[in-house]
Amino acid sequence: MEFVSKVSIRKEYDQTLGPINYLAARRDKAVLVSFPFPVSKFVLLVSANPSVDIEKLATKVVGIFSGIR
Repeated sequence: MEFVSKVSIRKEYDQTLGPINYLAARRDKAVLVSFPFPVSKFVLLVSANPSVDIEKLATKVVGIFSGIR
């Protein structure tokens, strides 16, 4: 739920910085990455092993879901 609120709060910076591509949190036991879909009101939350390369994971997820509305 915290990820969803962070996405909502940070929309105020879209005009100056551009939209959020993803938000990531690295914890001791997991990595959580959320992907807001600007066309809809959905947020995809991905959980992965803590050793994951966040940038590679984000690139793959965006590639898979970029055409979905």
